[in-house]
Amino acid sequence: MTKTSGAFLFSMFLLAAAATGRPAYAQLGVAEDADDRYSGTIEESFPKRELLFFEEIPIVISATKREQPITESPSSISVITAEDIRRSGATNIADLLRRVPGIDVLRVSASDVNISARGFNESNNNDMLLLIDGRSAYVDFFGIVVWDALPIVLEEIERIEIIRGPGSALYGANAFSGVINIITKTPQQAKGTTLSATVGEFDVFTWTFMNADVFDRWSYKVVASWDEANSFDDRDKNDLDAFTGSAFIQYEFDSESLVSFSIGANEGEGNTLTRTAPFDRDGTIGYAKINYDFENWKFQGFYNLVDIDVVANDGEERSIVNNSFDLEMQHSFAPWEDHAITWGANYRHNRITSREIVGREERDDLFSLFVQDQFRILDDMTLTTGIRFDSHPLTGVHLSPRASLVYEPRENHIFRASVARAFRNPSSVESYLDLNIPLAPGVTLSSLGDRDLEAEEITSFEFGYQTRLMDSKLHLKVDTFYNLLDEIIEFRQEDFTFPSPPPPIVLDFENVGKATAYGGEVGLEYHFSELLFAYLNYSYQRLKARDDGVQFQLNEDGDTIDSSPEHKISAGVYAEHESGLNGSVDLSFVDETAIGFFDSSSTPLPFQPTVVELDDYTRVDVRIGYKIRDPEIEASLIFQNAFDDSHREHPLGELLQSQVLFQIYGRF
Repeated sequence: MTKTSGAFLFSMFLLAAAATGRPAYAQLGVAEDADDRYSGTIEESFPKRELLFFEEIPIVISATKREQPITESPSSISVITAEDIRRSGATNIADLLRRVPGIDVLRVSASDVNISARGFNESNNNDMLLLIDGRSAYVDFFGIVVWDALPIVLEEIERIEIIRGPGSALYGANAFSGVINIITKTPQQAKGTTLSATVGEFDVFTWTFMNADVFDRWSYKVVASWDEANSFDDRDKNDLDAFTGSAFIQYEFDSESLVSFSIGANEGEGNTLTRTAPFDRDGTIGYAKINYDFENWKFQGFYNLVDIDVVANDGEERSIVNNSFDLEMQHSFAPWEDHAITWGANYRHNRITSREIVGREERDDLFSLFVQDQFRILDDMTLTTGIRFDSHPLTGVHLSPRASLVYEPRENHIFRASVARAFRNPSSVESYLDLNIPLAPGVTLSSLGDRDLEAEEITSFEFGYQTRLMDSKLHLKVDTFYNLLDEIIEFRQEDFTFPSPPPPIVLDFENVGKATAYGGEVGLEYHFSELLFAYLNYSYQRLKARDDGVQFQLNEDGDTIDSSPEHKISAGVYAEHESGLNGSVDLSFVDETAIGFFDSSSTPLPFQPTVVELDDYTRVDVRIGYKIRDPEIEASLIFQNAFDDSHREHPLGELLQSQVLFQIYGRF
């Protein structure tokens, strides 16, 4: 046994020995009548629960846009609750997702992280859809999510639903490898004042204020936060410096109709690693959103703003302004006893202005329409089918079908089989990029987009099984997948040969890649008592090229693509004591990788495709806390990467090291 694994098991033993007091889970709801599963509207704010011994069966909405028990979901889905967030030692969303099977987290720096599902994670990853309270939060210009500049704080999150696998049948483009849906607390759930602060090594300093209240039919919530952190490579260099603020107000006409308005922004500095080089960013990422619900009808409109300045290695400042306007409508009804139909439409307008990067102003109008039917064939069998129509001005029309069968032949033994197709439209950069950077006298780097790019496509086959045994103390979940990817968009050198062609060096986007991805995830949860909970999961994924040139032109047809870890293990234990003492230990093992990139320092000419092997790593996070009940105050000591397994998750990324943090939280 290694020193790290021995210390981890010893930490788990100490926590188990301490657990003799109060429950680790609060009961948040009441049982749902099975006959009413299809009768109501989607109640995002107040999820119901089916109670089984110590653990509740969560109600999720992301897999079908309707409420249903997670055991009946037609997709592979996991849930992180507000209680999971409180118990963990995570201080950002990315670290929370490290514990989810099948999710790849690649951190480059304190302000740059990439997240994907089931492989193909890389810098500037753009195949994962993020929703925050139903609003898509990706940046259309790059097609990415700037995870460390989201106008949201951990303290206001009620739960996170994570779908592994394509979701275009409901959500359209960008729901390529999966969907992450963050659902925030309502004013009723957040009622009162919440204060928190975190300080620690690398000059980490975060404070958060949240206040919410309910007055008759009116309710509101306001949030403010400041976040600072220095570079892992240079402790004196500020790497993250941002202010986040948001406000929410709601008026309830009656029990079946309400209207709400919210606004928020993140203003600050950070950095992002692109396909060719890193850049510093400074500016605003914000939104404004209005929702109206009436019975089974839902209407939403929102505006996303990106207004930032970026500075690359050449020292030149370039501006990016991205305005997105989005209108959505959804209706759910049950025309027959065993059918539940959900349909909707969406219009999105994008306008980008960045004359230094793409030249002229560009505008895109996107339209979509979807329909889904959940058909209860038998009492123990449900078939979910759906299709979505999407129209894009450059890539044309796309149809994204899905079919999923959920079968429960014996109580608590549930099987799922599904097939789905999804797509990802080229981002604005991939379509419109027109950037020339002088590297040296007589040497110019030209980066070009292509308006004739096709959308990336994926066909996915999945099979899953889940069960709850031993009076629901033990939860077992197994998911397998086989994905066929086509028209993969690669950034490559024109007429590529070794060594690089003579100057100028031209890089452009092309549809050149085809690949196969297959694997699976196994997850175990065990509730030793009402006081002690542990989990263990294992993920396996293998990627193979079906064409030459995949992953920075470094793979040939039939080669294994090693840019994603083949094996991953996550494990953890949580315990609480009636005295207020509580704690958690989380372990994450990530297998070795070999990541390709364009090396700006390569010789004889720069920006030659290069591959670098990165060692596997084991990260252990430990949190020790003490909680006072009235008023609700908790102080925690957090050890991130406690055994200092220093590592890089990208060849151009920072050397990630251990951190010691102190956190205090209060709710009044």
